[in-house]
This record gives sequence, structure tokens and C-alpha cells, in this order.
Amino acid sequence: MRRSDRYKNLLITILGVIIFLSAGIFAMLLSPSQENRANIVEVSEKKSRSDEKIFSSDNALAVKIPEPEKPKPDWYIYVTGEVKKPGYYKISADARVFHAIEKAGGFTKKADQTSVNMAEFLADGISINVKAINKNKKEKAPQRHVTNFARLPRPQTAPVQLNETNNSSGLVDVNTATAKELEQLNGVGPAIAKRIVEYRNTHGKFSSPEDLIKVKGIGSAKLERMRPQILIR
Repeated sequence: MRRSDRYKNLLITILGVIIFLSAGIFAMLLSPSQENRANIVEVSEKKSRSDEKIFSSDNALAVKIPEPEKPKPDWYIYVTGEVKKPGYYKISADARVFHAIEKAGGFTKKADQTSVNMAEFLADGISINVKAINKNKKEKAPQRHVTNFARLPRPQTAPVQLNETNNSSGLVDVNTATAKELEQLNGVGPAIAKRIVEYRNTHGKFSSPEDLIKVKGIGSAKLERMRPQILIR
């Protein structure tokens, strides 16, 4: 074989080796390594968990949407004394004393307008009594901050007359009264008064007169005797 043919064959072999090695390197660069594949899988899993969190967050937001507030029911009150139209009236739950006086036609000329707190909030089933001016007193009576309310067992019954042992408002607030003040309630002695205070301190305020039955020593009969003197705030 001639020398030129050997050089030619050698050159072809070298070129083939170079092309083969180049193809292998190029293939390695194109295919992801094991570490790269792990990173791709990790990124995919993180995206999936992120999507799940977003979906869960949307559901939580959907659950927390508040329902529309229901309208408050009307209240019934009883207005007596020196007003032009005494009687029972239906009134809204956010009304105050001056709304009740307006419903009853306003004060009469004999009314002592300081005997009621015109700005005080009302409650369902209460009685507002407007007193007449006491002409025997030389000085005008100072305005009181507590309305002379008498809670009615039923809207159809007349206001209950309270005994003289009650405080100036005629009622005893069982949520704020001391044990000594609670003894003004009919049938309540020092022992039961102390239990009422202890129950209130442990379980919180009373939401209705019926809650007093939970106090040891107070039954249905005793509650009915106490009811006309009870004030719940």
C-alpha cells in the first residue's frame, strides 16, 4: 500500500473517532443528570402542594363568608302615667325611651319629664311610668339616670306594684347587685343571695330570669315571687 493511502486511512479513522466522541458528549449534555431529574421532580411536587394550598385556602374563604343578618323582632312595651295616650305599643328593638314617649303621644302638662331617662335603651316587655310633678316640693327633683321600669310577665298584664324595700328604680339587677341588695328580692335570704353571687362569678351573667333556677334553693315558685323585681341587663 502506498504511503498516501495509509495517511488517508489514518485521517479517516481519526475523523471517525472525533465524530463519535463529539456525538457522545452532545448526548450527555442533552440528557438530564440524575440530580437534575431529582430537582425537576421536587419542583413539580412543590407546585402540586402549592396548588393544593391555594385550593384549600379558597375553600376556607368560602366557608367564612358570613350569612346576611336576620332582622330583629319587634318589642312590646307598656307606657303609663302622665302621657297623652297610655297603653301597649309595638316598637323596634333598637328604640330608646323617647321613642316610647312619642308613641304614647308625648307628655301631658302635669308630667314630670325628669322622672324618666329619655336616652335610655328599651327592652321587650317593660313598663315605663311617667310621674306627675310633685307640687309639694319646693325644688325640682333632679333627673335620674335609671328609668322606673317594671318588667311584665306577659304583655297583657298590668304593671306589678313593688314593695317599699326595693331600691329607687323599683328593680334589682341580678347581674350587678351585691349580696345585700339581692336580699331585697322576695324570698331571698343571705344564703341564697350569696349563692346567686357565687353562681354569677363562676358562670357569668344571667341572660333571663329563668337562669336563676340554676341557683341552688331557687325553684319555679320562688322565681315567680321574685320575677316582678328582677332586672336583667
